[in-house]
Amino acid sequence: VYLSTSDEMLPILLSHQVATAEIMKILIVVDMQNDFVTGSLANPAAQAIVPKIAKKIKEYQKKIIDNAQILSHALLEKGLNLVSGGTDNHLMLIDLRAFGITGKEMEKRLDEVHITVNKNAIPNDPETPFVTSGIRLGTPAVTSRGFKEAEIKELAAIICDVLDNYQNDEVILKCRERVKALCAKFPVYKD
Repeated sequence: VYLSTSDEMLPILLSHQVATAEIMKILIVVDMQNDFVTGSLANPAAQAIVPKIAKKIKEYQKKIIDNAQILSHALLEKGLNLVSGGTDNHLMLIDLRAFGITGKEMEKRLDEVHITVNKNAIPNDPETPFVTSGIRLGTPAVTSRGFKEAEIKELAAIICDVLDNYQNDEVILKCRERVKALCAKFPVYKD
């Protein structure tokens, strides 16, 4: 691993939208001898990089929360029941009982259209933990790809279309194509 204290290396590190965990790995390599618990940064490389990375992390975290707010509002507008009524962080939990589908089945159907969610128990869930009555959604991955308000609203629409038509394979295929088109605009790796 090569790290430079100059500003020319910083855009390379950040241009790939390095996740917080990856940034921490870099900092550990840069500043192996220092105490992160007390915030000691004796290494000049760490002193140069940490403030700039911290600002980028805060901006990234704000985008994640903003996207979560947009997604939760869009899902609520479409009639879904969010367990907490919305979200204050990067996650939200949807109660699916009113739609006659389990969390396990919805997770499977969304996976078929290339949207990854997790089945999740809701408070006082009548289903077993292996089936569940809810799904959990988060926004860090789509935020890392560069999704903004329009894409988040399209994502909400696709999720709702799958939920409303989870037994209709034709609709599922159309939703898969919509997801592919959306992701093609925001590739994980750019040439």
